[in-house]
Amino acid sequence: MSAPTQETPLQTPLGVQTLVLYAMPSAGLQALLWLVIFYALKYGSDVLGVAPAIVGGVFALGRVWDAVSDPIVGHWSDRARTRWGRRRPWLLAGAVPLAVGFWAFWLPIFPVGSLGATLWMAAALLLYHTAYTAVSIPHAAWGTEIAPTAQARTRLYAARGVGELAGIFVAIGALHQIENAPTSAPGIAAALGALAATCAGIAALRLREPAQPEGDGGSSPWQAMRDVLANPIARTVLAAVFLADVGTAAMGAVLPFLTEYVMDRPGTSAQFLAAFVLPTCASIPLWVALAGRIGAWRTWQFSCALSACAFGGYLFVDDQTPLAWLLAIGGCVGLGQAAARILPPAVLGDAIERDRARTGENKEGAYFAAFHLVQKIGAAVAVGIAGLVLQWSGIGAGVAPGPRGELGIRFLMCVLPTLAMALSVGLLAWRRPRGQRTERAGAAAPSESWAGSEC
Repeated sequence: MSAPTQETPLQTPLGVQTLVLYAMPSAGLQALLWLVIFYALKYGSDVLGVAPAIVGGVFALGRVWDAVSDPIVGHWSDRARTRWGRRRPWLLAGAVPLAVGFWAFWLPIFPVGSLGATLWMAAALLLYHTAYTAVSIPHAAWGTEIAPTAQARTRLYAARGVGELAGIFVAIGALHQIENAPTSAPGIAAALGALAATCAGIAALRLREPAQPEGDGGSSPWQAMRDVLANPIARTVLAAVFLADVGTAAMGAVLPFLTEYVMDRPGTSAQFLAAFVLPTCASIPLWVALAGRIGAWRTWQFSCALSACAFGGYLFVDDQTPLAWLLAIGGCVGLGQAAARILPPAVLGDAIERDRARTGENKEGAYFAAFHLVQKIGAAVAVGIAGLVLQWSGIGAGVAPGPRGELGIRFLMCVLPTLAMALSVGLLAWRRPRGQRTERAGAAAPSESWAGSEC
C-alpha cells in the first residue's frame, strides 16, 4: 500500500470531509476521558473498594508520568520523518493500547478493596494515559498544519469541539447505564475503547497530512518546552486552561455525589450532564461568530466570567430545588464552557506562529504537548482535591454524608469551580493583548504588544 498523499498546508481544503475526519478522533478520546472524569472516583470507591484519597493519589501520580511522556511525544512527533508523515503513525500505534488500558480500568478482577485492585487500577490508568498522549498530542498538532490561518484554525477547532461534545454525549449515555447497573461497566468500556480506536484509525488513514516542513522541532523535548514557556501567548493560554480544567473536572468528579446525596436524585447524573452539554454544542456557532466580531481573547474572557457566575448557582441547590432550576444552572455552565473548548487551541496557533518566526523551527507537537499536559494536570489536581475532601467528609462506599459531607460536596461543586473560573477571568484581563490589530476569529497577531509581566 502506498503512503497517503501529502499536501502543502495552503493546498489542503477545509471542506466538510476534512472537518469531519479531523473531529473523529476527538469524539472517541473525549468519550473515554469524560467517563473517567465523571465516574472514575465514584466507581473506584463504590465498586473497586479503593479509598477516594487513594484514587485521587493514583490520578496525581499519573500526571507525574505525563510530565515526562507528554513533552517527549510532542517532540518526537515534531521530528518524525516517515513516508506516512509526522502525525499519522502515532494515531495508528496508540489506538489499540488506548482501548485496552481504558477497558482494563473498569474490569474488577481482584477482590474489592485489595492491594491487587489498587495496583491493577493504577497500571490500567498508566497504559490508558500513555496511549491517550500518543494519540491526542499529534492529532492536536496536526490541526495547525491543516489550517494555517487564524480563521481556518477557529473553524477547524470548532469542528473538533463538536466532535468532543459528541464524545461527551456518548460518555453521558455510558454513565447513565453504569450508574444504574455497575456490572455493565466492563462491557461498556470495551465498546467505547473499540469506538475510540476505530475513530483514530479512520482519521489516520483518510485525513491528508501536509508536506513535512523545514525545521526539526528543536534539539530536545526540554528545550522545546523552554521555548513554549518563553512565549507570552503560550504562558497565558496554558495558565488559563489549567484553571478552567480544575473547575470543570471538579464538577465532573463530584456530580454523582451531588445528585445522590444532596439533590436526593440518585442515578440522574447523566441527565444533568446532558443539560450541560446540549447548550455547549448549540452555542459553538455563536461563540465563533462573536470571536470574529470582538476577538477570541475577549470572547474567551467573557465565557469564563459566565461560567464563574453559573457555578455559583450550585451553592443553593438541595433536595427541594425545582428540576427546572437545576437544569438551568447546568445549561448556563455549559454555555460558558463552549468557548473554552474551541478558542484556546486556536489562540495557541498564534503562539506557534510567533515561535516559528523567532526560532525558524516547527514545534506544533511541543506546544500541544504543553497544552494537553496542563489540561491533564488540572483535571488530576481537581480529582486529587476531590478525593481528599470526600475522604475528610467521611464519604465512602455506601456511606451517606452528614453535614460535613454536604459541605465538602458543595465546596467541590461550587466554590472551587467558581474560584478557578474567576481567576481565569482576571488572568485573561491582565494579559490581554494591547493594540488594535483585531484578533479576528483567532488570537492576537504575533506582533502585538502584551500587557502584564513578561517574566
